[in-house]
Amino acid sequence: MRYNDKGEREMGTTQQVGSVQKLGNGGTAAVGLRRRLRQPPKVNVKAPRKARGRAPTESDVAWAAGLLDGEAWIGVSCTQQPGRKNPTYRPVVTVTQNCPQTLGRLRWVLGESSHLHELARKMGHNRQVYSLTYDGGHALRVLARVAPFLVRKRMEARVALSYRRRGWMGIHPGPKGYPPHVWKARRDLFLKLKKLK
Repeated sequence: MRYNDKGEREMGTTQQVGSVQKLGNGGTAAVGLRRRLRQPPKVNVKAPRKARGRAPTESDVAWAAGLLDGEAWIGVSCTQQPGRKNPTYRPVVTVTQNCPQTLGRLRWVLGESSHLHELARKMGHNRQVYSLTYDGGHALRVLARVAPFLVRKRMEARVALSYRRRGWMGIHPGPKGYPPHVWKARRDLFLKLKKLK
């Protein structure tokens, strides 16, 4: 899964590559091929050498909270799936850095499942940039763990943590789907987190 700067999930891993072919009757026809886009390579970063064999301490968690306070994007991603009436909302925490060792240490301290990958290089980048993303329940567990130490992002974390209860996260809706007030709550939380930036 890839997210853009607004936290919206980018759709599509294929692109249409087409050409125009002349027909015998003088007309033309589009000839298309579907080609798979290159996925960003995953980055394999081990836990810090000093940390191997021990559990993260409270000071490690406070360090992680400081990094999230300064570098993280906390929000709810909104993705509209083709053929579905309502969009999909999902809590997301993303940290973007040019130091994979820092992200590796953060990943070790937080201990939740995440996606660490290289971002596409741009002309303005002097170094390779990496992105560490937590989504869904993993994002909420990360926020719950660092919440006591957050300062700048404390309000954003509170709003995101309320998503589990107000957005009925983890509750199967049954054959009729979620009631309208749940969709409204999810949309409200999505917009509130956008305004808190």
